[in-house]
Amino acid sequence: MDGNFWKSLIPLIVSVVFLALPGSLLSSFIIEWSQKGLAGISAQIWLPVLGLGLLALLMGAALLWSLRDRVIPARVEQHDTVRPRRVLITFLSSIKEVIRATQLPDGSTAFVFTLGSGSGANSTAQAPRSPGGGADPAPPIPPIQTLAEFANHERILGSWQQLARGILPHLDKLECVVLLPSSNPSGSLPPSCEQVDLAIEIFTHLIRNQTGESRAITIETMPPANFEDFRAIMDQLEGAIRLCKHKGFALSDMVIDVTGGQKTTSIAGALTTLDKRELDLQYVPPGDKGNMRPKVKGYRVSTPTLT
Repeated sequence: MDGNFWKSLIPLIVSVVFLALPGSLLSSFIIEWSQKGLAGISAQIWLPVLGLGLLALLMGAALLWSLRDRVIPARVEQHDTVRPRRVLITFLSSIKEVIRATQLPDGSTAFVFTLGSGSGANSTAQAPRSPGGGADPAPPIPPIQTLAEFANHERILGSWQQLARGILPHLDKLECVVLLPSSNPSGSLPPSCEQVDLAIEIFTHLIRNQTGESRAITIETMPPANFEDFRAIMDQLEGAIRLCKHKGFALSDMVIDVTGGQKTTSIAGALTTLDKRELDLQYVPPGDKGNMRPKVKGYRVSTPTLT
């Protein structure tokens, strides 16, 4: 049994006791009233007792209301747009693309992408045809300088492009990005924990070039977890949430992005929000030939209103 179980069970038991006490006192009052009549009842005794019962009723109702998120079934809401948050917690996938930093003439840092041959990442919506009928080689990609250039590029630039798309809607309020890397390989790709330093370098520069020097957005990283181990992923997520709370952020300041990682990470991310209904969830659908810039989808687990 974890701490959250007892935090729910104990107040629930107390609220049931408080709600049962007024009924017991009221039934005793009615029995004595029927036996002695109203004139035979001592007001000095029963007025404080009934007042205590009313107080218990109010306290029980208040406790039950405070537990409404846990006792009322959840409702999942989907939003076409996400609400900007101060903290983005996101799983970090491995990449096969080669990305290197380069200095532009103005002194800023940009990144050159070399895409794997034969991969979907190297294709455009329609490759131009040569006179001989074959597809011409795709032109080289100019250095990418800002987060928006990365997110909105017409070419598919690998899994971290989805991460850029997930960050972009939050830039006006964003203060912290928390990366959750893997400790296990993904097919032929190395674990993403081996690429964390590269990810921090790339997104630090792209975000800074996008927002300017006036805004400081930090990028944190959690210890890696096996993305096929559900319990390890849940521990990684809870650790990230504790880290953000320690920095002064509330649950309502955070959003979990489940685009990266594997199916197990998506399940863990969704389940984490069930008992944290101020914590939002988001997902970036994959782009296709007709929609290279997909909209980020937002999800929220909420308590149905009583109206």
